Amino acid sequence: MKRLSVKSILSILFFILLLSPIIVTGISLFFMPESIPLHFDASGHIDRYGSKYELLILPTINLAYGVAFYLLSKISKKYNIKSILLGAAIVGMIAFNIINYFVIASAF
Repeated sequence: MKRLSVKSILSILFFILLLSPIIVTGISLFFMPESIPLHFDASGHIDRYGSKYELLILPTINLAYGVAFYLLSKISKKYNIKSILLGAAIVGMIAFNIINYFVIASAF
């Protein structure tokens, strides 16, 4: 059996983190009420409600962020830089995904 390289594993994780918020948010929109909580203060209390379609902002930002880092890694000449850029993109997308899933969970 062929072993996956670190770069292959990073690439697979990258594309999962890139596409999963779009898929999850798209499916969730069908089951949400029209008005959902969108902002929370430091103690966790809701301080703003909005349209459920505002949830599409985070996956769009995540997509733009991921594509930008992916393109940077493709134009990079050094292998170490490519892995570092993919790793940085993964860390950032994990943060975006956590926020996105928290907002989706609070809508239900």
